[in-house]
Amino acid sequence: MRIALAGMIGLGAAWGQPLTLPEAVRRAWETYPAIRVAAEQGRAAAAGIEAARAAYLPRADLIGQVNRATRNSVFGLLLPQPVISPITGPVLGQTSPTNVWGTAVGALVAWEPFDFGARRAQVETAQRSRDRAEAEAAVRRLEVGTAAADAFLTVLAAEQVVKAAEASVERARVLEESVRALVAAELRPGADASRAAAERVQARTQLIQAEQAREVSRAGLGQWIGGAAGALVRPASPAQVRHGDPAATAPSGRGSVTAFVSTSARDRAATGGSGRAPRDELGPGTEGGAAGKHPRVAVQEASVEVSRARERAIERSYFPKFQLGATTFSRGSGARADGTTGGAASGLGPNFYNWALGMTVTFPLLDLAGLRARRQVEAHTGRAEAARGEQVGVELKAEVEKARAALAGARRLAENTPAGVAASRVLVEQAGARYRAGLGTIVEVAEAQRLLAQAEIDDALAGLAVWRALVMLGAAEGDLGPVLAAAK
Repeated sequence: MRIALAGMIGLGAAWGQPLTLPEAVRRAWETYPAIRVAAEQGRAAAAGIEAARAAYLPRADLIGQVNRATRNSVFGLLLPQPVISPITGPVLGQTSPTNVWGTAVGALVAWEPFDFGARRAQVETAQRSRDRAEAEAAVRRLEVGTAAADAFLTVLAAEQVVKAAEASVERARVLEESVRALVAAELRPGADASRAAAERVQARTQLIQAEQAREVSRAGLGQWIGGAAGALVRPASPAQVRHGDPAATAPSGRGSVTAFVSTSARDRAATGGSGRAPRDELGPGTEGGAAGKHPRVAVQEASVEVSRARERAIERSYFPKFQLGATTFSRGSGARADGTTGGAASGLGPNFYNWALGMTVTFPLLDLAGLRARRQVEAHTGRAEAARGEQVGVELKAEVEKARAALAGARRLAENTPAGVAASRVLVEQAGARYRAGLGTIVEVAEAQRLLAQAEIDDALAGLAVWRALVMLGAAEGDLGPVLAAAK
């Protein structure tokens, strides 16, 4: 069933084709900024892996310098600092303002041949961060898709209410004309005409309110799909929803909701309550995504893995660092050891050359206390994320149960509303016949028409309520795919 949404401009005119529920969700995924934000964050995290792997490569530094300075040197030690420039050469015993040229060029190549797993731990940390960013992107995608589907169904529901309100206004108009004719023939009192006019005004007021709600819902849909839509295609009639039963294709408990809860319990049992467990205990790995899991569960599992990877990186920090170094450099100076200087251009080019090859070993002797504290921070952070994941599992399980209950109720309601419409129509006919025969009052006719209007609204919304419950169930299960496939 196609419902024309008149008066909408912008992208809807460019798209041309009627908008279906799957198409609305797809456009939301393509155009909504939050999706692009999450995608770029995922790419940034992936680039962080390459940055961490770059630590395996040797480091090469080049330097070149030209200066004009005095040549006075002094014996003594100077602690490392960034202000006073170092100077080399013999102490001349006197200070002179004479200045000379000085030059220097050099290259230093350094490489860490082994690091006791420190660089591997940093790469693993970056990988786990990438996995978490991908899981967070999946959460944003699910949230945006759910919101777009809900906005789509809201517009359809608002349009159905408008149609029912228009029908109510038309019935009120016909009733008013009939009553005025009877009043003019002095077959009914004038109060009946006033009552019929009041009913028409009330019906018109309800129509205006319904049209207002429809325009607001259109704007809400435009927010998600990147602009206005032309015409919306209703996914299925209430009868199709009842008998076709698309709920049979909806997500049906893949175990993703309870996976984190049971995992957290196994972690505590395996570690004596420490919250740390082998990575395999978390079930399917998060490398390359967490297929089969609810995205929110995958985010928490990835957060736990990030904390564990950081903890392992800290553990690998308290080891000696071995660094191979190779350097070559040249220096030139216009100053001589006997205190004299060369010509005006002396020192502008390097005239002394050196090279060196060796290994440097450093050990953070006094960093142990700080590293232990940082390790404790990451351990507690990991336990907090595991507990938060357990909470997410409990919440998702409750959301699934609520969505299933809502779906069952919506389907029962959709089965019941047609009977209400049929009975209300009969009631309107009977009340009208009784009124024309002088056996009923205008109040009975007005009440019957209001009951029919409400029954028509309830019946129109019942089928959409089933689809809304299906969308909520898909969101709770973490996969809108089956619902969107059923809506095509």
